[in-house]
Amino acid sequence: FAGLIVEGFAVKKIGWVNGTEFEDIDANDIEDILTESSGIEGRYMICLNTVSVKPSPKKEVQHSGPQYIVVDLPEGKLGLSFQGQPPACTKVSPTSPVQDQVEVGYVAHSLILSDGKVYENMDTLQLTDALKASKDETDRKLTFINPGSDDLLPGSNSLPQEQPAYEPAHEPAHAGHLDADYKTVLLPIGKLGITFKGKDTPALISKVKEGSPLLEEDVEGMGVDTITVKNREHMEMNAVEVATLIKATSDVEGRILKVRDPQTGSFQKLPEKIEVVCPKGTLGVTFQSTPPTAKAFKDDSPVGHQILPGMYVDEVIMPDGYSQRGFSAKELVVLLGGLSQHEGRTLVLKNQKTTTPSPKGETFPAEKTIDLPDGKLGISFKGKKHAKISRVHAESPLLGMVYVGMAVDSLTIPGGSTFRGMTAKEVASTLVDTKNVSGRTMVLKAPIVEDGDTTLDSNFSGLVSARG
Repeated sequence: FAGLIVEGFAVKKIGWVNGTEFEDIDANDIEDILTESSGIEGRYMICLNTVSVKPSPKKEVQHSGPQYIVVDLPEGKLGLSFQGQPPACTKVSPTSPVQDQVEVGYVAHSLILSDGKVYENMDTLQLTDALKASKDETDRKLTFINPGSDDLLPGSNSLPQEQPAYEPAHEPAHAGHLDADYKTVLLPIGKLGITFKGKDTPALISKVKEGSPLLEEDVEGMGVDTITVKNREHMEMNAVEVATLIKATSDVEGRILKVRDPQTGSFQKLPEKIEVVCPKGTLGVTFQSTPPTAKAFKDDSPVGHQILPGMYVDEVIMPDGYSQRGFSAKELVVLLGGLSQHEGRTLVLKNQKTTTPSPKGETFPAEKTIDLPDGKLGISFKGKKHAKISRVHAESPLLGMVYVGMAVDSLTIPGGSTFRGMTAKEVASTLVDTKNVSGRTMVLKAPIVEDGDTTLDSNFSGLVSARG
C-alpha cells in the first residue's frame, strides 16, 4: 500500500463487501479486525489524511468513480461472482465479457430485462437466478453502485442495511437510513440471553433477558430472517433450528443476525434448486450423509459461500453433458476427485425440506471424440462383441474426459486406418501397438440402459446392439 496510505492517516472505517463494517475503532481493534478478516475478499479501509487535511465532520467522501454504473449485458455467461445482500461482486473472470466495466466490490443495484421487467432489492440468489433465466436475452441492463459511493456508507449503524430502490428524481438514500421492517445485528461470542418460539418459519425472538448483550438492540418480537456464520447465510429456520445454530457457533466471531418485522412476509426463502459452477482443483468441502450435505469448509474454499445450509448435492454435471446423481457422500467425493482437473464441474443443489433426491443414475454425452496422447492411457476395456470402457485408472491422462460404460465406436490411427466394431481385446492391442504414434483419435458413444441391460445406440457404427 506504499503511496496509498502514509503515516498520519486516520482510519475511519474498515469493512468488506458483504455488508460488515466497523467504525470508531482504536489501534488494537484495527489490528484484530485485519487479522481475523485476512481471508475475506473485498475488504476496504476508509482513511482520513490528517497530514494535509484537517478533520471535519462535514467533509464529503470523494468517489473514485461514478456513483451508478449501468452495464449492457451480452447473452451467455458473464463470468461474475456475487455474495451477500445486496449482492457484491467478489470475482471477475479474466474471460468475462464485461471485465472492463465491472470491478470487484461493485454492488448490484437493479436488473432490467429486455421485456422491461425490473428486479430491485435482490439478494445474491435472486440476482443469479434472474441472470441465468435471462442468459439468452439481449438488451439486459445491470446497474451497479460504486463501493466508494455514499450509498454504501452507514450513518450511525455499525452494519449497513439494505438499500431502498433508487429513484432518479430524488437523492439516493444512504444505507444509514433504516427501513422499519428489518435490522442487522453483529452477534458477540458467548451466550446471547434470548429465547425463540415457533414450530414453523420464521422463528420469532420471544424474549430478550436482562443482561443480554442484545438488550439495547430492540429485537424482541422480531422474526429471524438470516444468520450469517463464516460468510454462509442460514435462512428459513424455526425456533429449534435457530437456537441450535446459535449454540453451536457461540464461539464464532463475526456472526450477523438479520431480523424483520414478522408482519412483512418478506423473509428470505431457500430456493428449490441452485447450480454452483466449480473451478478445477480441490473444493475444500467435507461432505456427509446420503444425499450428501456439506459438513465443513476450509477457509480458502472457493465454493463455501455458495453452498447454502439446508441444501444437498443432488447431481454433478460436466460441460460435455455427462452427469451423475443419486450418490452417497463417499461416492460424491470420489467422483469430484476424478473430475478435479477440469473446469466447469457443476453441483446441482436442492432444498432438503421441499425436494426429493434423484434416483441413482448417469447421463452420458451422445458422442465424444477424444484426442489420445502418446504412451499409456490408463484405461481398461471389456466386451467380447464390442469394447466399452470398464475402468479409468487414477493415473490416466484421460481421467475426467472419458467415462466408464461408454462404448468405443471407432479408433483412428494417422495414415488412414480407422477401426470399428472392435472387441475389448482388439482395442487394447491396437492402442498398445500404436502407443508411440501421435494424433490418434477415439470416438466414444453413450450406452443406453434398457431393462437393466446396457445396449448400444441403434446408429452405432458397425453394430446394431450388443451386450458387454
